[in-house]
Parts: sequence; C-alpha cells; structure tokens
Amino acid sequence: MEGEWDGLLAGLDAGRYDIMINGVDVTEERAEAYDFSEPYAYNRTAIIVSADNTDITSMEDLEGKRTANTISTTYAEATEAAIPFRKGEERASLREAVNQALADMRQSGALTELSEEYFGTDITQPAVLKLQTLKIQKSHFLLSGIGIGHFELWDIKI
Repeated sequence: MEGEWDGLLAGLDAGRYDIMINGVDVTEERAEAYDFSEPYAYNRTAIIVSADNTDITSMEDLEGKRTANTISTTYAEATEAAIPFRKGEERASLREAVNQALADMRQSGALTELSEEYFGTDITQPAVLKLQTLKIQKSHFLLSGIGIGHFELWDIKI
C-alpha cells in the first residue's frame, strides 16, 4: 500500500499495516513506539555554504542561524535508517525475516550496489559529516531533499 509520508507512521499506529518500508530514522522516541529492523542506511547530511563563508565549518556553527529543513527532521543528528514495525512479539518472525534479508543483501554486496545506483554513494555505512563549499553567482537558488536519508542545508550568501 502506498501512502504519503505524513501518514505512514500513523498507519502503523492505527494497525492498518505491520511494517513500513521507507527511510525512517531511528530516534529514542520512535524506538519507544516501534520495533525496528537492523539499520540499512545512514544519513549523509551536507552543509553547503558560499566559498567565501568562513563562519560555518561544522553543524555546531549553525546554532542561531536560519536553515531550511523538513518538519520533524532528524537530519541534524547522526542517525541511521531502519524499517519500523508495529510493536509486538506477533511480528517477531517478520522482523527476523527482514533482518535476514538485509544481512544477506549486505553480505552479497546487493545493498551497497543499490545504494550506489540510486544515491551515487554507499549510504549503508556510517559517514562523517563533510563541509562543502559552493560559489553562488545567481540570484536564485534551489533547496531540495534528495532521496531517502538525504537533505541539504543551505546557507547561501548571494
């Protein structure tokens, strides 16, 4: 069943389905509400600033600055994505089967291959935040999220 992001976790809560296949970051709050598979991906957050900006070199430097994010985002944290299940032991065998499939895909290299094909990089391993600089010449810019577990924070001086 396909649904809008805002209703997917609510569908688990309401018992409309037992499992949600989407990039869901594991947080303490979510771990209390849902059972999770083993992690299969790790967020890659990028901070892109103008080339002459020397004020922002880390996530901590964003404190007090204005950034754009999705509502309830966890991208400013080092998070891992996993598959959430409705809580309960009656779904333990489903969770075990999903974990085994993920382990098989990881061992065969299929998980990495899919990651590289769809994201252009291997997001199946934890990564360190990297600061990238971007020189902006135009008076317009685009802010967008890219794929599962990706979002770009822009602080662009034009």
